[in-house]
Amino acid sequence: IYAADIVVGNSHQSVWGWASPDNIRLLEFWAEYEPNCEFVLVYGMLEDALAAHEQDDREVSSGTDVAADWLQYHNRLLSFYHRYADRSLLLPLSAFDEGAGEVTTLLEKKLGVSAHRLNNETKYSVSSIAQLVARANAPVSEEVEELSLELKVSSDVSFHQNLDVQKVAETARREFLKLIEDLAEKDKALSKLEGVEEERAKLKRELEVSQNQIVELQAHQNSSKKKVEQLNDEVSEFKKIVALQKEHYEGVTDQLSKMQCEIERSVLLSLESKEAQSAVEPVDEAAVSELAGIPDGELLTGVYIDFSKEIEGHGWHAAEPQGRWGGPETTSNVNFRKLKPGQLRISVWVLNSMSQEILDGLKLLVNGNAVEHSLTRSAHLKGALSSIKRMRAGMRDPSSQFPVRLDCIVPAAFHSTEDDANKLEIVCPKALSPEISGSADSRELTIFVNSVEARVGDGT
Repeated sequence: IYAADIVVGNSHQSVWGWASPDNIRLLEFWAEYEPNCEFVLVYGMLEDALAAHEQDDREVSSGTDVAADWLQYHNRLLSFYHRYADRSLLLPLSAFDEGAGEVTTLLEKKLGVSAHRLNNETKYSVSSIAQLVARANAPVSEEVEELSLELKVSSDVSFHQNLDVQKVAETARREFLKLIEDLAEKDKALSKLEGVEEERAKLKRELEVSQNQIVELQAHQNSSKKKVEQLNDEVSEFKKIVALQKEHYEGVTDQLSKMQCEIERSVLLSLESKEAQSAVEPVDEAAVSELAGIPDGELLTGVYIDFSKEIEGHGWHAAEPQGRWGGPETTSNVNFRKLKPGQLRISVWVLNSMSQEILDGLKLLVNGNAVEHSLTRSAHLKGALSSIKRMRAGMRDPSSQFPVRLDCIVPAAFHSTEDDANKLEIVCPKALSPEISGSADSRELTIFVNSVEARVGDGT
């Protein structure tokens, strides 16, 4: 059926056909099936078969196997030719070299087929190296020699395969050198390819490491995000607690402030009441001593001097409701009565100063002897009546450094035991006028003193 399809399918063509080594199995079939079918039988020598196998790098066990296949193929080819010589052409492979002019002549003369001169540019060619290797490895046997001779004798063209060994060898040498050059180039390309593959493998490893790092970073980021959210929740709860505590603290502070104001107001009213009574009913010193249970002329252990009252001293301006300013001289002094023998502690309450330089640079002298002193500012004042002193001084601003307290310890040796009075001197580095600040007050002033306390004791 397939054969009929092929014949019918090409019946419109005057000449048609095909070529394949596998046709050897169907030669008898086509010869009987189609009487008009004509055959071009091409044969080659054993060296050609060996060279083709060598060049194609076919896996064969030895040249003997190739020779066996060659014998089987060409015996069958020659047998068919002898049976159908009138319908066949037996041609050697070499007849197709250089355009195969003789072949075209035979096709037209014997088979009546008009053929053009063949173009052998695409003809299968075997390298000279393969030809030399094939000649060297070709097995020698009587059967091969006999079949080769019979093919040459039976051929429709004269056998003209005369191999120029020297020419083939020179060609093979050039091909071998070219092959070496090609192998060297391929080796370079392979080296480059191996380098590229190594770099690719390195990049792949780095990519895998980077991907692992990214995964770790993402996990760390998620963990950190959860921790931040947890911390935010804790901060929110803490803020709520702080807000509640602040509200409670502000309430307690407000209550304490109110209580403190009430206490201070009560104490202040009590002090002002006593001062008013003292101003209305003056009592001489002897009477005070008697009332206090102290015999007339006996020495006291302490004294308090209010600078808003009359004082005994020099270098002071007129008294004001809260005390008096030192000046116009830079040295001011105040006398106080002789006390019991022993070490003295003197405290000077200062409510203001014309400059920080004056406050920091002043010196204290007791009976002409210089004594070291310390300065305690408003924020560090302690004691039950410290807030009352600030209130009396009108210093309610907690950010103000005033009032300040100057404290000094006077050794017993400096304490006057012969005179009736002791003298405290305050020596300032300079005096300034409020005019420098645009005030109408032209007085030269140093520091504003509220009071002085002197007490015999251990200096604590």
